[in-house]
Amino acid sequence: MPTLIVTGREDLRTPVEDARRTAADYPNVRLLNVPGAGHSVLSSDLSGCAARGLAAFLAGTTVAACPRRDRPLLDPAPFIPASICALPRVPGVPGVAGRTLTAVAATVVDATRQAARAAAVDQRRTGGLRRGTVSTSRGAVTLRGYETVRGVRVTGTVSTRRGGRAQLTVSGPSAAAGTLTITSTRTTGTLGGQRISLRGSGPLG
Repeated sequence: MPTLIVTGREDLRTPVEDARRTAADYPNVRLLNVPGAGHSVLSSDLSGCAARGLAAFLAGTTVAACPRRDRPLLDPAPFIPASICALPRVPGVPGVAGRTLTAVAATVVDATRQAARAAAVDQRRTGGLRRGTVSTSRGAVTLRGYETVRGVRVTGTVSTRRGGRAQLTVSGPSAAAGTLTITSTRTTGTLGGQRISLRGSGPLG
């Protein structure tokens, strides 16, 4: 029976070495290594090589090797702690509100990266790390209850146009709830009843 094993070169859970050991157990196998992809290869491969390989295998034609790249299409994502308690406060904003601002920044970074990945494979909407969704439209990224840091949920729109702005509502059991308006020159709003007014784009700068 012909067998195709697709593995992501950046997969930390089941690395390429595991895929090679599995392939050794099959007499008629093709191992497709996909650069820049993680554990969920078909959904994390922005190059389309995994999907093309699968289509070729099912059609009974030759599965072409994926070309190597000098660098990934997206740089590795920054580490984001799961708990808001592990995040630093934004300078000048004390208490939970300061940590919430940092969590909002981390959430927006994660959401826009996921939106870019989805758009690269012609998907306009994808799920958040813990809950919620992010979707793309012309000139904007829209978050709906998007949660990256546990218990901090962000809803609103982030403009992707030059000089754009973000209008965000923050909620969740771990957050200082409130609303934020972020432009290239100022971050304003309230979090946990505390007034926020920072020069520049604050945590998103």
